[in-house]
Amino acid sequence: MGCLLLSACGEDAAFRRWEQAWKEAPKGVYPAAAGEAIPSAEEVGKELEQYQLLSESFQQINPADLEKINQQRWNRYAAELKAALESREHLAEDPAAFDIGGTLGALFQNDSGALDGRLPRLEKCLTQAPAYYETAKTLLRRPDPERTLLAIEKQLQTLRLLRDSLPALLETAELEEAARKRIFQKAYFAKLAVKDYLAFCESLHFEHSDTTLVRSLSR
Repeated sequence: MGCLLLSACGEDAAFRRWEQAWKEAPKGVYPAAAGEAIPSAEEVGKELEQYQLLSESFQQINPADLEKINQQRWNRYAAELKAALESREHLAEDPAAFDIGGTLGALFQNDSGALDGRLPRLEKCLTQAPAYYETAKTLLRRPDPERTLLAIEKQLQTLRLLRDSLPALLETAELEEAARKRIFQKAYFAKLAVKDYLAFCESLHFEHSDTTLVRSLSR
């Protein structure tokens, strides 16, 4: 009986140590749009490694040996850990996960709040676009072909927003000429970033199509 109690206490102690490490782990995920500070691909990779280690240590804990209250928490953490891993792992596979069009489209809508409140967020999104897409290209190591096609469609839509919706929005804004020029300059570099990412995705799609054709001909 004493051995069983020690075993149970040891398992609960291990769980508490794991729980503390989980609380200290970064909870932010690579942004779904270029409206936040953009981490480097190296930083995102380190986060993934940290969560993979957390997953390994978590699996070593036997929930059956935990106190009942800890068993309930173990079940909750299992779901949260799974979601945290998936949200980071898919960044290596899904080119369509990276797109500033969703953020831009929302900011161009009149029901998204007063225009003077939207413009700073719009400018920040445009400013972050080059770093956002550079990180995206570095993270994508196993791009899914079907998601690559969707990514191409998304970037084309984003270019149309920058070409048509942005000038229309700025026409209605009461901006000094210097501020207007600043936003258009940032939009120019954002367009270059989107076009570069579009070319990157087209290259991925061509490479996959070419490889598929070669395999088909070699059969």
